[in-house]
This record gives sequence, C-alpha cells and structure tokens, in this order.
Amino acid sequence: MDHPIWTLIPWVIVSVGVALKVWRFSALVRRHLMGTPAELENARALLERSWQRDQQEV
Repeated sequence: MDHPIWTLIPWVIVSVGVALKVWRFSALVRRHLMGTPAELENARALLERSWQRDQQEV
C-alpha cells in the first residue's frame, strides 16, 4: 500500500462518479430545453387567444 497508485484510485473513482452525475444532469437539462420552444409557442397562442377574446368583448 506504499505505492502512489493507491492514492490515485479513490480520486479516479470519485472523478468518474462526478462525471456520470454531471452527464445525467446535463442530459435532463438538454431534454428540458429542447421542449421549451413548444411550451413557449403554446403560451404565446394562449395569450393571443385571450387578447382576441378581450378585444371582441370591448
């Protein structure tokens, strides 16, 4: 256990674990961001319909 490689093994394991967590989190963020334009378009259409209804009532 005097060899320096034994000091590096835990750091390699932790680094791989952190890299996997970051990859999974970034995948969730990318998936959420790819759905955003459709959600924004739906919100814009809803507001526009509401505005048109308000204009018809006046």
